Amino acid sequence: MKLNATANRRFRSRRGVTLVETAVYIALFLIVLNFAFAIFMGIVKQSADLRRASAQIAETMQAGELWRKDIRNAKGTLRNSVAGTTEATTAKGLLCAIPTDNGEIQYVIEGDTLWRQGADAKREPALRSVKQATLVRERREHAHGWRLEIELLSKTRGATPVTPLFTFIAADRPHP
Repeated sequence: MKLNATANRRFRSRRGVTLVETAVYIALFLIVLNFAFAIFMGIVKQSADLRRASAQIAETMQAGELWRKDIRNAKGTLRNSVAGTTEATTAKGLLCAIPTDNGEIQYVIEGDTLWRQGADAKREPALRSVKQATLVRERREHAHGWRLEIELLSKTRGATPVTPLFTFIAADRPHP
């Protein structure tokens, strides 16, 4: 009988230690889970920033290629915003006008949007989130053309801000 009582006490004290150990393990698990959740949320945020930057790059490339196509199809001399100069830098207003068979295609910056107004007077946004655009006349030995430099508004947050800059070059078609 006495043996049974001693074993019973040991069993009860063992249960108490096991319960305390379990509470400690649960607390440690919750701490690790909290850190893992914070890391996961940081990765989700960075993934969303990467997705947004990729979409912005693709949109800028499409707008630049559309501008290059318009330059290639021009039927006269391109007119920029500052008459008589070979460079136009603008944060607002007319960037350039491109003559075509059907009329004139204009690129205009209003607010933070670069608008393309076709010869049919249809106006559509070519690119959003534009901070500044510069149009420069390129004169080379055997060819002439235009260089469009676009600076976008930076949407990255955090320790390493990125300034999105793009340059597009289009050669003039020789005009008789």
